Amino acid sequence: MPPDQQPASQNRWYRILAIAAGFAVVLIFGAWLAVRMISDGGEAPRDLDESEVSIIPSDSRPIRYDTAGFHPTELTVKITDSLGCLISIQNATSKPITIRVGPHNEDGEDPGSQYPDIAPGEAEIFDIRYPGLDGVTLHDHDNPDHEIAITYGEGCK
Repeated sequence: MPPDQQPASQNRWYRILAIAAGFAVVLIFGAWLAVRMISDGGEAPRDLDESEVSIIPSDSRPIRYDTAGFHPTELTVKITDSLGCLISIQNATSKPITIRVGPHNEDGEDPGSQYPDIAPGEAEIFDIRYPGLDGVTLHDHDNPDHEIAITYGEGCK
């Protein structure tokens, strides 16, 4: 029977099938494109050359902690510093140190973040910003008389 003489319901099914087939083709093509975009290309892992390695800048104002305490005992951090508003603390003692925010609480936990301990000879980077403050005092939790006062400078408040 010629197409112009087929029943209307049969023509409707042909149109639905054609639309479904077209949708399937578009969906398959889109999936193929997505896989190609996120694929690693089947390449084996390789070593990075130096141009692909991110270097964390050294701290131009490092904080050193030894048996006498923090050096320096006061510091202002600015967004333009090498680490921005972050600080680095180097542990120059023979035991791990626990850095906490002051004031020290002898009966329990100190206020603020629970920063990770710093192993002997190691350094850690800390984000010591607290909204609404102009600065913060840090101390060694085991030796709370050893303190450093950090002032939030330009861009760190």
